[in-house]
Amino acid sequence: MRTRRNAWSEFLKRAGRGSSPPASLLCLDPGETTGWAIFRNGQLTGSGQFRVTNSLVFDKILDRLEPTHLVVENYRIYPWKSKQHQWSDVPTLRYIGAIQHAAALRGVPIHMQMAQLVKTFCTNTKLKSWGLYKEDKKHANDAIRHGCYYLLFVKRK
Repeated sequence: MRTRRNAWSEFLKRAGRGSSPPASLLCLDPGETTGWAIFRNGQLTGSGQFRVTNSLVFDKILDRLEPTHLVVENYRIYPWKSKQHQWSDVPTLRYIGAIQHAAALRGVPIHMQMAQLVKTFCTNTKLKSWGLYKEDKKHANDAIRHGCYYLLFVKRK
């Protein structure tokens, strides 16, 4: 009988894309509350979320988790949201810039993904069936989604 704990492992193996997963994949869902997830050799080994108090938190998380690859949720200002952003300094965009800078200083390759694409496939139902869903951790779940999508669909060298 398979357990939920290994359901993701089995699914990833069946999806087998012919390339090995990165040794250490850090996934970030940036915002005032930033979600994070770390996958080691394709397996989720940690996740959580934190309030961003300054951009140095991104340096700290990269130094602590030492990823070999980084996936970050991208952000766009769409016309239907332009009024919402009037007079805003759009902190999410600044956080993405800080993450890109921290990754560049460490030589960590970064892959940007749009949320809608990822959420369409990696639903809460799928995260639960894979044993990866975290109760009451919306932003951590979003980071986990990004990792799953990347591992399943993004071509790597």
